Amino acid sequence: MGCGRDTVWLGMKYADGQFLASNTGFAGKYGVSSRTIEIVRAKMKKLGLIQRVSHFSPAFGNRPGWAFSPGFRHSLPRLGEMLKESVAPSGRAIDRTKDEGSMHYT
Repeated sequence: MGCGRDTVWLGMKYADGQFLASNTGFAGKYGVSSRTIEIVRAKMKKLGLIQRVSHFSPAFGNRPGWAFSPGFRHSLPRLGEMLKESVAPSGRAIDRTKDEGSMHYT
């Protein structure tokens, strides 16, 4: 039995041109409900992993569907740098006070 995330990912990875016109065939093929596919696709879009392609896009032959988002791939190195900076203490007392204060609001 497949996981919705893996189903969408693999379906897009091995599709022609890494472009999916729809996800309708996944439910029966992988034993995952169509609702699960919709939820996973929405979350992947919100994270920026995939993007909705308009029928006005000549890059995909003016066909509507889904494709991997190039923005996410390009933002990963910057995300790594931001994480590296966020875990290193700055040495300033005000930053420590802010960090400790933010724990009261989470």
